[in-house]
Amino acid sequence: MDKVSAVFVHLLQTSGMFAPFAFILLHLARQFVFVPVSLICMIGGVFFGAVYGTVYSVIGLTLASICFYFFFKRSPAFFKKLGKWKKKAFRNRRPLSFGQMAILRLIPFVHFHLISLCIIEAASGFKDYTKHSFYANVPLAFFYTACGQWIGRLSPETILVVFAVLFVLFYLLRKREWIVKWDDFFHYEKAS
Repeated sequence: MDKVSAVFVHLLQTSGMFAPFAFILLHLARQFVFVPVSLICMIGGVFFGAVYGTVYSVIGLTLASICFYFFFKRSPAFFKKLGKWKKKAFRNRRPLSFGQMAILRLIPFVHFHLISLCIIEAASGFKDYTKHSFYANVPLAFFYTACGQWIGRLSPETILVVFAVLFVLFYLLRKREWIVKWDDFFHYEKAS
């Protein structure tokens, strides 16, 4: 991963006035080379500063989410497997609210596209998905771009406090009511 991030840094250093476009393309390429979102956002903070790095990261992450949406719609067999992975991870619990999905995006070990799949399932269509995906990407981009330089210097106690605050926010932003289908409630399996 160090070699891949070094290539990304070199690409940004040599792209001159096209650096913002190259950075946005890095967000699109990131998903194919398995580089964490947080690392790319931190690189954006170093190169462009907190404000422009956040703006470019939000644009890049939203475009990556849109690409995921179209890829999702074009290859349902692959995403059926991803849906099974999601069911295993969330185990038929309450549906997540969009605020909870934004908080899960802040946690580094939660897969970016797993949350994108949750947003697709909760959204009513492409326009709704794009809007909610954009809103879920803003805290992620801001946190890792603006605060990325201090994250490595935080003490374990401070990290625990941050996770505790995120846990409380996750609880407070939950859906207060939800609709459960009859078959899901009684775990009724349809005969094939």
